[in-house]
Amino acid sequence: PWLPAGSPVADLSGTARVDLTIEGTAGLWQPAGEVEFRQAAAQLAKPAASLEQVTGTVRLAPDRLELDRLALTVNGQPVVLAATANPSLFTPATSHQVAVTAGIGQAQVGFSGRLEPDVLVVQDGILTLPRSRLVVGGRLSRRRDRASTLEANGTVELADVSSAPFVKFPALDSWRAQGAVEVAAKLQGDPADWRAARLAARLTADRIQLRDVPIEQLL
Repeated sequence: PWLPAGSPVADLSGTARVDLTIEGTAGLWQPAGEVEFRQAAAQLAKPAASLEQVTGTVRLAPDRLELDRLALTVNGQPVVLAATANPSLFTPATSHQVAVTAGIGQAQVGFSGRLEPDVLVVQDGILTLPRSRLVVGGRLSRRRDRASTLEANGTVELADVSSAPFVKFPALDSWRAQGAVEVAAKLQGDPADWRAARLAARLTADRIQLRDVPIEQLL
């Protein structure tokens, strides 16, 4: 009963210290105050994800929701997350302005955008690794029957790929790939199942280096 209608959160567990004032009617709660999570967990329905070991503070007001450096794991990947939403996601509105920054291992991710009933519009997205930088934008669907679209442009150092969050390219790791690659890519599908998504990309490089490539992988 505490989750707003249509919430992407399917399940909650763990411990939280709650200091809230709640006004409104069933299904239209207007909470204000703070919630401090201690080793909490949640299951997201869309996009499908498992959030565990959630520790940190969420501040709520009718016109704003703020996540203050939450530490958690997302599908087992450690993340430090800060975010704001205006108005609060608990306040009925056709659109919420959101801003998110996250540290994920060696990666830094940030974007601003709009959260609408059916879609998250990503604007001014940036993904950085030690020697790589991608500018990202697009639309992430909140409905299972609609595909998401993301576009990325920038420079990727192949040696950084092994430290990219949530995706693995074991062949590049074993080949000890190095070199800067200019990337222009478009991904369509479900980001939670990126292997099944449709990817169109243009890659250009002046020079790359591969080592220990098994001959059978080139034939």
